Amino acid sequence: MMLEVKNQIIINNYDTENFPFLKIFSQHCLETFGCAEIERLHEFIPDSLQPQRVLKVGEDQATYAHSLLYQIDPAYQKKIAKPKQVKDRGLIQTYQKFISFLEAEIFGYKLVYQKLPTLRIHLPNNLSVGEYHRDRDYNHPAEEINVWVPLTKAQKTATIQMESSYDTGDFHPVEADYGQYAIFDSALMHGNEVNIEGYTRVSFDFRVIPFSKYQACERSSINQKMKFCVGDYYSIN
Repeated sequence: MMLEVKNQIIINNYDTENFPFLKIFSQHCLETFGCAEIERLHEFIPDSLQPQRVLKVGEDQATYAHSLLYQIDPAYQKKIAKPKQVKDRGLIQTYQKFISFLEAEIFGYKLVYQKLPTLRIHLPNNLSVGEYHRDRDYNHPAEEINVWVPLTKAQKTATIQMESSYDTGDFHPVEADYGQYAIFDSALMHGNEVNIEGYTRVSFDFRVIPFSKYQACERSSINQKMKFCVGDYYSIN
């Protein structure tokens, strides 16, 4: 059976033994930040290196905490001007295995997928993305489907806010726990609110396209300036 995502938000469970994302992130945060409980990440960032205001578009991937979190896998270092030698904790290998699971067990068809997932940090009293948006507002192909994977509890203001149907603007929190993930139509407007829950929400997200609908595109992503084609922004298993 092939998954239909049009105008939908779907929340599923996955096996955290087969896909131990939290273990990978927790070990990295312990060695990098000195913090094993990633919900407390904000407590281990020096005050001088905390964001000094609510983040805007273009700033929400550029904080001190992001610079350390993206050291979780060598694959991310290939994209930056001055790469660091970092430990391979198996994140991208586990991610690729997760993609294969989604293809075989959930979608029922071959996927073109975002080569490297985007990491999100939703600090207390701040945002994790700078504005409400549809990904196509940032040049993304309309055929994309979004997948969001929280590594902490995600609730109330410490999660994604999304409209229930196209153009309704009736935003509500998409609540989930570790071991769950959400698949949603990229045409649904989504964003977040200032986090007043007192903990840091960490998550990652990525985009997939049914292989049958994929067409290489000359447009580029706004942050990394990567072209939306296989070999640059996308990959296939």
